[in-house]
Amino acid sequence: MGDVKQVGLDLSKFSQNVPKLMSQLLRRAALEMMGDLVKGSPADTGRFKSSWFVGVGVPNRSVTPERPPGTTSMAQTHGKLTGGESSMAHVKELSPATVTGFEPIILSNNLPYGESLANGHSQQAPRGWITAAVQRVQRVINVVKLGP
Repeated sequence: MGDVKQVGLDLSKFSQNVPKLMSQLLRRAALEMMGDLVKGSPADTGRFKSSWFVGVGVPNRSVTPERPPGTTSMAQTHGKLTGGESSMAHVKELSPATVTGFEPIILSNNLPYGESLANGHSQQAPRGWITAAVQRVQRVINVVKLGP
């Protein structure tokens, strides 16, 4: 009889941790995805690479500004940050306080030429590079079975 009671207690503790576990899973998946998107982004000036943003619950519609005249790269525009590093700085939105595990995490790049780059317009990144990043992270998520 004691074993049945213990199982009930263990399941109760597990169910209390589900939101925390979901938050951790979603944050990890978003970090993996952001890393893949930044790494896979074609780079000319670095603006596209630095324009990946994180939104929790709603899209972040921000855009990295164009570089000022006289600068040669986004690194000069943003001090020591290169394009990829400044995009990765945007993941500060992925904190346990902001990601409860029940709202969508939206990664976006709002530059007008982003869609053509996603479709393989640049020789630096083949068509389908975003889909490949999504599929890689989906395989990580599939390790956790949350339903039938």
